[in-house]
Amino acid sequence: MERPLTRAELADLAMELRHECARVERALAPGETSDELHELLQALQRIDDGRYGLCVGCGRRIPHGRLLVMPATQTCVSCAR
Repeated sequence: MERPLTRAELADLAMELRHECARVERALAPGETSDELHELLQALQRIDDGRYGLCVGCGRRIPHGRLLVMPATQTCVSCAR
């Protein structure tokens, strides 16, 4: 069973997500939006709400390694198929 992320791990991921949001925003034309930015902002909201790292499909914890590779993911590998 996957362990929950520690506060320090969540803080690191949130900082990484904020940096990625800034990078995507710089690449967008004024007034333009992107799915990638929307997904990143949703991930930050899930961190704030205490739902980050839980699969929206089955409710189980998303493996830490998957979150490190895809920090904005909302699903575990099984539900992503």
